[in-house]
Amino acid sequence: FLEQSEGGIEFLHCAALKACPVGGVLDVLASYNKNEDRPTKHGAECASIGEVVLAQKHFPNENIVFDSPCKTIPELKYALSNSIHLNIDSLQELERVKLIYQSGETHKGGSIGLRVNPLVGAGALGMFSVATLHSKFGIPITSITAEEVADLPWINCLMLHTGSHGCGLDLLVDGVAKVVDFATKVNEISKKKRGAAQIRTFDIGGGVPAILSTENEICKFREYAQSLKERCPELFSGQFSKIVTEFGASMFARTGWVASRVEYTKEIIDEDQRRRTLVIIHAGADLFLRKCYAGTGCHPLSLHSSKGELLPVVELGEKHSLFGPLCFSGDELSEKNGSVEFARQAVPGDIVVVHNAGANVISLFNHHCSRNASQVIIFRSNEGDITLNSVRSEDSVQGTVAFWG
Repeated sequence: FLEQSEGGIEFLHCAALKACPVGGVLDVLASYNKNEDRPTKHGAECASIGEVVLAQKHFPNENIVFDSPCKTIPELKYALSNSIHLNIDSLQELERVKLIYQSGETHKGGSIGLRVNPLVGAGALGMFSVATLHSKFGIPITSITAEEVADLPWINCLMLHTGSHGCGLDLLVDGVAKVVDFATKVNEISKKKRGAAQIRTFDIGGGVPAILSTENEICKFREYAQSLKERCPELFSGQFSKIVTEFGASMFARTGWVASRVEYTKEIIDEDQRRRTLVIIHAGADLFLRKCYAGTGCHPLSLHSSKGELLPVVELGEKHSLFGPLCFSGDELSEKNGSVEFARQAVPGDIVVVHNAGANVISLFNHHCSRNASQVIIFRSNEGDITLNSVRSEDSVQGTVAFWG
């Protein structure tokens, strides 16, 4: 994004905590802010007050964005009184914030934005598309006018988010273009009224395609920025003094994996008379909720010996189906009714690695069957030297039991 800028623009890249809220990972992002001369800063996008408080442990308040569509009045006051950027999600929320702002009791000078639904339609997956007519997110662009926004001079930001998985690059750029045009109209009106541009911050949300079903669907940030520059040159021209992004899965997905020992195996004979090994491991729908329940996400599987040696995937090798530990048949990590073929048959003690697990995995952990949430380890490589650091301990049985009261 910085490469496309003509200078004088601050970029704030807020990691969507819903994708990866692990404190040790956030510390890594926060460490990049130590260079105060960099025009690019890192922060957090929050979908709940819990995420806001978590973000405050790692980032300054001015680097935090609060986006929830279900904010209570106390939560609004908390954000406003702590100079946390607030994106208003509905006309009713706008009325609440207007009363709080006008009372002067809590607002401490933080920026306030409006989330606008650009109504550009859905991508390939409806559950991840949020710029449709029936979306619960944002104020439809047809429901508010530029004149109405210009009458609220304390609104200094517009935000949008078209969607994530299944939303192609063209759809994302279409959404940004519509809201940039809307912001330009607001600024034209505010310049006539007050002699200055009102919308100085533009929040493009997230949504860069990460991994849907194949590695080929990955979109690179540079490609997205170039497409935005071609379609919305105003975004990088200095019309806005600050650009905010809210990437989640595209930042984290490929940085992590889950490793589990094979606990048990079973053999069956398929209809084609070939042997298939059913593999039971300690990770399933409790971590890979979207994969198991909705069939979304690309999580390649690899098999390693008990010593960590990689056993390659081969054609016409040993057929395997991989299952998690939960008590229902849909707890399967291989493709439903499919298989993955390894060089040899898996045995208890082998290690299965589930890849592309850095986003929407530990953050979607659930207590179905009262399993313990797993340990999280950060690894770093520096000129071939690898260091490991545990940033989250595995839950104890007592802790899981305590969850239920």
